Amino acid sequence: MKNENDLIEQLPGLDLPRVARVIGLEATIQLAKAFRGTYLYMHALDDFEREMRDRHIREEYDKEQTPKKVAKLAIKNKLTERQIYNILGKSPALDDLPTLFNLLK
Repeated sequence: MKNENDLIEQLPGLDLPRVARVIGLEATIQLAKAFRGTYLYMHALDDFEREMRDRHIREEYDKEQTPKKVAKLAIKNKLTERQIYNILGKSPALDDLPTLFNLLK
């Protein structure tokens, strides 16, 4: 029996072998069958990850509002204090993110 890498290289197109290297051959075959013949676009998670970072910053700030808290949050998150104040001034964009975010950790 051929090893999995040899089988992955036999998959058609450029995308399927690439997907198989990330999620495995079996999962790729299931994905290809489920979305057979359709164009599947994978959105970047940048906006989602930014929203989760901002949510975490707000939660951490709410736990302990000390005079140096904004500076500490800025250093910890590699942001400026102005960016932290901007984040604290915004309301969360999505309500159901924490559950999904746990899957991405």
